Amino acid sequence: MKPIDALLSPPGVQALPVVAWRAGRLTVAPDAVADEVPVALVFNGVSHAVMLASPADLHDFALGFGLTEGLLAHAGELYEVEPVQVADGWELRLTVAA
Repeated sequence: MKPIDALLSPPGVQALPVVAWRAGRLTVAPDAVADEVPVALVFNGVSHAVMLASPADLHDFALGFGLTEGLLAHAGELYEVEPVQVADGWELRLTVAA
């Protein structure tokens, strides 16, 4: 089996072999599988949550979380998102309006 070219997989997705029953026989073929890693959300130095998420589009993830949880009234209150890769996943350090 040839590995899938890394350029064909978007960030947050990896190619893994999948075993399937097709046309009366067992086959092994690569398939795209989403990565999920722990993502810690830290607002102005205060940790709020750790969630499993795909490591793609982390800024959008942080903004959506802040808005949904009522920590931000509008997108303009989010000044900066600093993604820091840590041993087990990502820590998103958000600077927000007081």
